[in-house]
Amino acid sequence: MIRRPPRSTLFPYTTLFRSRKMNFTERLKQSENSIRVLLVSCLFFNSISAGSVQLTSDNFDKLVAQHEVVFLNFYADWCRFSQILAPVFDEAADKIKTLFPNEGRYLFGKVDCDDQTALSSRFHISKYPTLKLITNGQVAKKEYRGQRSVDALVEFIQEQLKDPEIGRAHV
Repeated sequence: MIRRPPRSTLFPYTTLFRSRKMNFTERLKQSENSIRVLLVSCLFFNSISAGSVQLTSDNFDKLVAQHEVVFLNFYADWCRFSQILAPVFDEAADKIKTLFPNEGRYLFGKVDCDDQTALSSRFHISKYPTLKLITNGQVAKKEYRGQRSVDALVEFIQEQLKDPEIGRAHV
């Protein structure tokens, strides 16, 4: 008869990660803490995305017409790079919101290209994420190709919102 070696030699690291048995009150405390963390994170992430607006074919033209500068993020949920850019885009939208509290000057819009195929084909989106700028109803010829950081996006939008009269010398 062949004898198996003890389980600890087969899986040496399992003993390190094996958790002790918890009684009912410990499990209850752990689940309460998990729920608290979940609620706090939901509140945190909802407040972060407050600066950007989800755009659909129904509200797109109306919202673009109401704003001077529109910065669009065309994304796909399954795309890893879109997932990386999403919190950066939302945080930049929040920063711009604090710097320029005037409603109607700018809009950070997000378009889910899987759901809004008409909008993605209208703007000829073939890769994700794609950042486009619309100024006074006119789509910029080139998409945004700059750095994808919060500071870079905020600086780019600040340049777009800068008043052209400020830089001119008075004659």
